[in-house]
Amino acid sequence: MVRFATIREPPRVRAPAPDAGSELRARRRMNQADLIVTRIERARQDRSISVAELARRIDVGRKRLWYVLNGQHSMHVDEFVHLCAVIDV
Repeated sequence: MVRFATIREPPRVRAPAPDAGSELRARRRMNQADLIVTRIERARQDRSISVAELARRIDVGRKRLWYVLNGQHSMHVDEFVHLCAVIDV
């Protein structure tokens, strides 16, 4: 009689669950970033400034500013300060 060895799966190791505080902080940061972008967009539209014009005024690429405003890129502090000065926020 031929016996086959049974193959056992290794025990699964669960990753530690993130604490509720870190999730809350991450959510709060996201909400603050969304709030900032919303206010910048509102100020830009109130002043009838296109994204291309605003990008030109703060000396960044149009696509880069568009990505920043859509949450796909982060903005450098000096760019942010310049943007706030241009739109008077």
